Amino acid sequence: ILGLQRRRGKQQESNQNSASANSASAKRFKAVKAVVAPLSREGEADSAFDEDKGGPRFRALDWIVNTDKARLPADDPAIAWRLRQRYILTLLYFSTGGGEERWIERFNFLSEDNECNWGDLAYDVAAVDSGKLKVLESLRPRGVVCDDEGRVKIIGLWWNNLSGTLPHELSYLSESLQLLNLYGNSLSGTIPSEFGKLTELAEIFLSENCLSGTFPESLYEIPHLKILQVPGNPDLRGNLNGFCNGTKIRDDSNLFQLSANCGDCPGSPSLVRCDCCVCCDVVTFNCCDKEGARLYNHANIGLNAAGNFYSFDRPCLLNETLSHFLDNKDDLSWITDGRDDDGWFL
Repeated sequence: ILGLQRRRGKQQESNQNSASANSASAKRFKAVKAVVAPLSREGEADSAFDEDKGGPRFRALDWIVNTDKARLPADDPAIAWRLRQRYILTLLYFSTGGGEERWIERFNFLSEDNECNWGDLAYDVAAVDSGKLKVLESLRPRGVVCDDEGRVKIIGLWWNNLSGTLPHELSYLSESLQLLNLYGNSLSGTIPSEFGKLTELAEIFLSENCLSGTFPESLYEIPHLKILQVPGNPDLRGNLNGFCNGTKIRDDSNLFQLSANCGDCPGSPSLVRCDCCVCCDVVTFNCCDKEGARLYNHANIGLNAAGNFYSFDRPCLLNETLSHFLDNKDDLSWITDGRDDDGWFL
């Protein structure tokens, strides 16, 4: 009898501890949700974190609350921005296939480290010169890079097998984000109109994805924007002429690189309107000047893990593009002409 009483006592204690843990988790969930909920669109907050839906916003919040060993406090207004920043990057991970382990490189995402360490630096190119490895000086950040205050200034996840949609909450990084490079993935859905709030953004690379819908005109007024590249999205439509003054980029704009699928190459369909863009062919990936002369080809013919050329192994690739590639794959000079020995455009 004494032994039975002891076992019952231990079970009751275990149940009490479990109930206490669940209560603490529920309390933290509510507190963290209160910090990140203002990032939601109007009318979205109540449904965005619905556990039954199991969507990326709930998964991100649940990770912050129950898994993240960093345990950033939710009751300190001085660092609420960090909790939101960490949540947004976690949301980006779950929104674009990271939770399903689709990313090629994880870049330390969802580790206990400071989110500013969710990335690395890679040299642009390594060239062989007289039998010796020569590394160019420029570095390309991949993953996340922060400024001196610990705020995200660069997100670079190009050719990393991202899928899913772009979370509009990235617009919260408006005071710091300067470069968004998601080139060469399989991102679908629309470009969020909230990206127009990213006032410090200087470079946007969204080429060769599966984006659709209409290009958001809110991006016209990003004051520091210098580079915008969106070709290679077969279902993206809209008008980029808000960046233009006739065939030139607006005098009050900082832009100097602007490219889209706007039809200047001979026989190329015009998917978006842009009188001042470098226009690229969605079928051949050739990019041309206003007279239709070929400038370069933007296809990536590096090999992915499956042994296929990156640019020709994406789910939204047009049948015409695949047919053109298969008909011409034995001689890739239509891609490589105009590039140097390292593959860079001349």
